[in-house]
Amino acid sequence: MSESRSFAEYLRFLLSRRGRRATFLRYTIYLYLGSVFLFAGFYFLLFRHNPGTFAFAADILSAQATTLKLQTRRDSVTTEVQIRLLRTLADTLVHAPANLALLTRPSPAGPEAVFRAGGHEYTVARSVRDSGTGAVVTPGEMEILAENGAIETRIELPGGRLDLTPVTAGELHGQAEKLIGFLQEQLSLSHDLVMRLPTVVRPNWGYMDFVYFSAITQLTVGYGDILPNTTLVRMLVIVQSLVAVVMLVVVINLVLTGGGQSVSGETPVLRRKEGPRT
Repeated sequence: MSESRSFAEYLRFLLSRRGRRATFLRYTIYLYLGSVFLFAGFYFLLFRHNPGTFAFAADILSAQATTLKLQTRRDSVTTEVQIRLLRTLADTLVHAPANLALLTRPSPAGPEAVFRAGGHEYTVARSVRDSGTGAVVTPGEMEILAENGAIETRIELPGGRLDLTPVTAGELHGQAEKLIGFLQEQLSLSHDLVMRLPTVVRPNWGYMDFVYFSAITQLTVGYGDILPNTTLVRMLVIVQSLVAVVMLVVVINLVLTGGGQSVSGETPVLRRKEGPRT
């Protein structure tokens, strides 16, 4: 406590005394502090002229959150369509004998199961799981065809979720129910993700934001939440950093050397108070 109080008294003495060096010390400190606001004005004017001169982490996070929300919602719509069609197939299979043999025919992914009911033909191609050898996962596929053979609907099923081609209506019904359960779980997780994502509103960047940027630049802190995005601004940042370092060195030198001679001709010396020796 006494040491910090002594330094404060020492600094106050230097700033209140007379002399050219003491005056130079005071004005250097004022200039060092004022340069924060001066460069902040330059940055703000450049930003007002061209908002692309700076990149803001808050804007990047907002754009990422918006993109993720849109992608998640698109995926949710696709998942809802898959669930609806699989539910239609499962409800149709309920009325078919469980041991009813299904037709099979070749497809690029291997044999596919064929089930006909209600004037429609349902074809289900199995998906291929990655065996760990770098093989591409082939997603399963389901088609609904009309009586004339025209494809009414075709959807991809989750890759690796339908590893066996069903041979009976009961097996196909069981696989359809498992896929419905899996897709409903994924849909619930997607909804939870969208609800947890923050709603980021783009701030209206003003002069005080650039005072903050100027201060952390001059103090060489650099949090990275505001980034210079053009060569001109980067050069200005370099100039501010160099000027600030020079002024800080001058201030430190003047403080350590006492700021010059006092009126009585004595140089003040900062001494550390020592306790009584034992």
